Amino acid sequence: MARKSRLISVSLEEVAPLKEGRVDIARLRSAADQIAHLAERGFRVIAVIGGGSLGEEYVRISNKFSSHSNELEIKSRAAEVSSLLLITAIKNLKIPVNAAPIIDTRRIEEFLGNHSWKVAVLANPEGNRRSSQIAIEIAKKYHTAIIHIANTKQAIDRKL
Repeated sequence: MARKSRLISVSLEEVAPLKEGRVDIARLRSAADQIAHLAERGFRVIAVIGGGSLGEEYVRISNKFSSHSNELEIKSRAAEVSSLLLITAIKNLKIPVNAAPIIDTRRIEEFLGNHSWKVAVLANPEGNRRSSQIAIEIAKKYHTAIIHIANTKQAIDRKL
C-alpha cells in the first residue's frame, strides 16, 4: 500500500555557500541529497532558499562600485541562482522538481495542485527576510511541519 504523501516546509539558509571563492559543491550536493531523502520517504517538500554567502559576496562587490547598490535585489537574485543550482542537483537525483525557482509564494498553490512534483524550490523573494521566516509562514499557512535543514541525513532522520 502506497504511503500518503505529507507536506513539509524546509528552510535552507546556506544551500550553495562560497568556499575559497567558489560554490561549495559538496554542500550543495548534501542539500540535494537531504531533499531527495525526504521525497523518497513520502514527503512533498517546499524548500525555501536564501541568497546566503553568495548574496553577501555579490553585495560586497556591488558596494565597491557604488554606495547606492540595491542590496535587497542583489540578495533576491542570489537566492534565485542558488535555487537553480539546487533544482539542477535534485533533477540529477531523478526527483521530480519545478523547472525554475518559484519567486512568488502565491505559486505554491500550483505546486500543491501538481502531484507530479515531489519538490518545489522557492527562491526567497525578499532579501530583507530570512528564508526560515518565509518557511515558517508557509508551514503555518498549510498546517505542516518545518525543518531547518541539517548537514546530514541522520539529523533529518532523528527529527522525523
